[in-house]
Amino acid sequence: METKDIVMIFGIIAGIVSVGAVLAFVIYPLHDGGDKNDSPTPTPTLTQTPSVIPSPLHSPIPTETHISTPTPTPTPTPTPTPTPTPTPMLTPLNVALASNGATVSGGYPSNQPERDPTELIDGQTSGYGGYNGYAQSLLGKPMTIKFDKIYAIDNVNVLLWDLDTRYYQYKIETSLDNSTWTLVVDKTSGEWKSWQNDTIGRDAKYIRIIGTYNSADTWNEYLHVVELEAYTSIY
Repeated sequence: METKDIVMIFGIIAGIVSVGAVLAFVIYPLHDGGDKNDSPTPTPTLTQTPSVIPSPLHSPIPTETHISTPTPTPTPTPTPTPTPTPTPMLTPLNVALASNGATVSGGYPSNQPERDPTELIDGQTSGYGGYNGYAQSLLGKPMTIKFDKIYAIDNVNVLLWDLDTRYYQYKIETSLDNSTWTLVVDKTSGEWKSWQNDTIGRDAKYIRIIGTYNSADTWNEYLHVVELEAYTSIY
């Protein structure tokens, strides 16, 4: 091959290389979409966030759980049982008083009003003397009181004349009809002076007192009574 042929071949090759270089220069910017000096946009690297493992020294504070407390049902207040009003006790009534309808018979002497049997039921228990303010009857003779109706007699009080040292003996009887009599107080022995109080618990419309002894009876054979009281709590 001649020298001129070799030179021509190298010229062709050089031309081809130049054209390739030009094409590469033109094509690369068009493909990259920017300046040839621009660096390609790096692909972001995903960084994995590590799971937080709680330290044993810093345990998480538990969330407080609110438990609803049920409202207690109120216990009903019991209705108190009303206390019955007690029946008031009646003040004992002395039914052996003229002012309460009582009357009296017997006694001696009847012509001496200051010692009349009515002294027995006049309600006066003071101010009596040696010749007044009491009823008297011969020993063995009754002085009888009649009530205005039948009463349940609880007790009988007798005030015997007591202005000296004498004492008396006597008995008391009750009746519903002034015919049949029941002995309720027997003081026919012993020495009885001043106030005498006896419980009898009998129904009665009549009551009588009979003297059996006067310690001064060598010259005085009488029973002397200032007052006789008969009490009931039912009227």
